Amino acid sequence: MRKFEELVAHSVVFIVMLVLYFETKNFPDMNIGGSLGAEWWPQLILLLGMFMTLASAGFVARKQFGGDSGKTKVNREEVISLGFSSAIFAAFLATNEVIGFVGAVPVLMVGFMLQLGARKIPTIILSAVLSSLGFAVIFGRLMEIPLPRGMGVARAFSYMLY
Repeated sequence: MRKFEELVAHSVVFIVMLVLYFETKNFPDMNIGGSLGAEWWPQLILLLGMFMTLASAGFVARKQFGGDSGKTKVNREEVISLGFSSAIFAAFLATNEVIGFVGAVPVLMVGFMLQLGARKIPTIILSAVLSSLGFAVIFGRLMEIPLPRGMGVARAFSYMLY
């Protein structure tokens, strides 16, 4: 019966997100959010949230109909993984003001990619650099969000991007 309750909770979350998504359509035309408009960011977050809620509900339904009871205990490796994730995020926050957003995002990306099992160094470096530049352009230029610029050379470089 617990899995049925989980499916009901997933349905409630999905419906709330759907209602909020349609509410964002009523945002007044304001000069915030950059050239993308005020509603772009909330709509993106809500769409991603709805997708993840449906995916999670699908996994719950598969477990319910497949007879898999699921995992109930947390093992030592999962606790270490949580600690590593927290350390990566703390490093991102600590370096954000010093080397700026463009320099701190690769720290975050490399750490999480290594944790998720990526081992090819060229792929890790390329995706970290491209995601850093992409996020800087999306958030700094298109959405006009004031991102941390860092100090020294990092600050001078950030003015070229956003």
